[in-house]
Amino acid sequence: LDVCGGVAVFSTWLARRLGRTLHVADHDPAVLRLTERAFPGVAVHTDLAQAPIVPVVTAMEVIEHVPYELQVAFVRDVMTHVEPGGVLVCSTPDERRYLGGWSGYEPHVGTLDFAGLETLLRDATDLPVHVWRISGPGFTLGPLQRVGEPLANRAWAFAQRRAPGLTGRRAGGLGTRRRRQSHSFGPAPADDAFNVTTDVDGFGTGLLAAVYQPTA
Repeated sequence: LDVCGGVAVFSTWLARRLGRTLHVADHDPAVLRLTERAFPGVAVHTDLAQAPIVPVVTAMEVIEHVPYELQVAFVRDVMTHVEPGGVLVCSTPDERRYLGGWSGYEPHVGTLDFAGLETLLRDATDLPVHVWRISGPGFTLGPLQRVGEPLANRAWAFAQRRAPGLTGRRAGGLGTRRRRQSHSFGPAPADDAFNVTTDVDGFGTGLLAAVYQPTA
């Protein structure tokens, strides 16, 4: 069961790897329509309460979009869909090394670092929590990005409020160019290009966590 994970690209790969049927729960009907077109056979649900209880539940890059005061309730709701002996897997970006401790991306209203993610999951489930830090391609923050990305995101958000029509057209143009260039993407990085540790204060920006539902 993928919860609010966009069009479920990661969870589709995981479901095929595990030989499982994939369920996707998301509040956005447009996302679910796109998911159904992209991945025939996927079961979709507009309400998490309607989704089944399953061995593996994923919430990838979701928790940072949930306001802090709602995060415990969100995790508890998601955990009710993990069957005994199953696992909840979630991920979030660690933004603490950005200028100001935040990427400046407005939808990220509940960002967490390593200790924050561990504490949230433990408080919400009262179960042991496993957290890992990922570094490597896509999970490394350079000095220019550390400063430039939050400034650019803040500027873009300001422009969206002042000139939504202009920024909408600009975003559409950028998306069209990216789709046209998608054929030029190189091969995926090798597995050994990534480093996975339990380092609380490391530099990798990827955080991955797992909570196992007891069997009894």
